[in-house]
Amino acid sequence: VGRGLPQVKASLQLLELCVNSCGIAFARQMSDEFIHSMTRILKKDMSKPETLSSTLATVTTAMSDWMLGPPSASSSSSGPSAAAGDLARRSHTVGGSEMEMLEECQQKVLYLLQLWTDAFMHQEEQVEPIFKAYRKLRKKGVKFPPRSANQRFLVPDASESPAFDEALAHRHQPVNALPITDAQIEALE
Repeated sequence: VGRGLPQVKASLQLLELCVNSCGIAFARQMSDEFIHSMTRILKKDMSKPETLSSTLATVTTAMSDWMLGPPSASSSSSGPSAAAGDLARRSHTVGGSEMEMLEECQQKVLYLLQLWTDAFMHQEEQVEPIFKAYRKLRKKGVKFPPRSANQRFLVPDASESPAFDEALAHRHQPVNALPITDAQIEALE
């Protein structure tokens, strides 16, 4: 079981790096199936070892196959797959318990979905799987991490997204109050 979490963590870190470097061009490649696999780690019953093991196997396989291609007999010991494996090994030695690492991976998935939804707000039709997953989780009542205006610098072209506009974030809704008439004031006295 422990072997899967470092791989998921490394895959999420690699995925974040790719989107932060390439922007929407990379995010467009994420299918419904891939996003569904990525969000499976958010299931509530992850405390059961058999559920965790099964889910980690599915998530790890889906993410590895999607980002690095299916494993082949002629894989070399260098390149992207070796780098991801090295990142997974280093992540495993740094982290704490499995449950802490699971929670860290879950928070990373939520953080990434929030960031991408905010960053690609004007290009929603190009990255529909991300928005569908985000809306589905919000509808279920999942709490996402708070956003920071500084995140707009992480993803190319995100600075133009209204989600990162400080003026809009603190904007108050207009009140539809009408002034009180003299007759209403007299009625109150």
